[in-house]
Amino acid sequence: MKILFAVTIASALLTGCDTAKDAFGLSRSQPDEFSVTDNPPLTIPKEFQIVKPMDAKQNEKKSDPSKAAVKVLTK
Repeated sequence: MKILFAVTIASALLTGCDTAKDAFGLSRSQPDEFSVTDNPPLTIPKEFQIVKPMDAKQNEKKSDPSKAAVKVLTK
């Protein structure tokens, strides 16, 4: 019981010391506001070309649903 009390008192006293805080990893490090860099603005590449959408009927494939079902089930 005395050892537990002594350890508790010693840890309470040591947490007030800066070197003890550093040793136990209790100190906080503040970020450096000058180390933060700004990202350049986003730009569209010169090769960027927008493809016109196709008509839904042209894009639709002519397939038989029963053949597709048989193909899936026989894999």
